[in-house]
Amino acid sequence: MVYFRLHGIGEGDVNYRYRFTDSDLKRLADLVALYSDAGEIYVMFNNMYMGEDALRFKKMMMLTV
Repeated sequence: MVYFRLHGIGEGDVNYRYRFTDSDLKRLADLVALYSDAGEIYVMFNNMYMGEDALRFKKMMMLTV
């Protein structure tokens, strides 16, 4: 099992106000693909835009399958 928990990119250790860009999500998709043989892969967005970012990421992943 692989688990990614994303708090955002930027100043400090945690940036909850960060909105992930399409480029960020593409890099994440590439990283997730490296673990495709791991079985279960979980990605948790833990930022203020988590719902929107997660839906965009899900759509991106559906296009790459």
